[in-house]
Amino acid sequence: MIETFKQEIEKEYENYVQNGPGADSVSLDQGLELLNQSIDSSIALNARKDDYVQSENLFGLPISKYPDLIRMEELNTIYAKIYSIYELHSEKVKEFSTINWSKLDPQALKEEADHQEKIVRNLKKKDPTIEKYHPFQKLNATI
Repeated sequence: MIETFKQEIEKEYENYVQNGPGADSVSLDQGLELLNQSIDSSIALNARKDDYVQSENLFGLPISKYPDLIRMEELNTIYAKIYSIYELHSEKVKEFSTINWSKLDPQALKEEADHQEKIVRNLKKKDPTIEKYHPFQKLNATI
């Protein structure tokens, strides 16, 4: 059963890399949705993994490793940082798009744009490797 589960995780990870929130062909909107699905899937897989680990402990078997599951969780953490910025940006775009043009404050618009740019710069400072991830490249081009 554990070997079957490992193969399932391997297939899930392959699908994640090819079609998940970090795939080149995925838009930021799709990626945000896929990230949420991936987090849910990861929680379910971890619950199953924990059951198997408990069984291995119970029977005195060596504990199995699940590197693809760990890598998927690590990527989800990175993508969550990127997509949270995108989500904030999308909310602000919607907010400003509903304001009547005559009531739109250009200074407030500029301040918000500067604030969003600062958030992106701070993320790059905290994690210089973030620029290599495709969703960040799309985010950087959007903001």
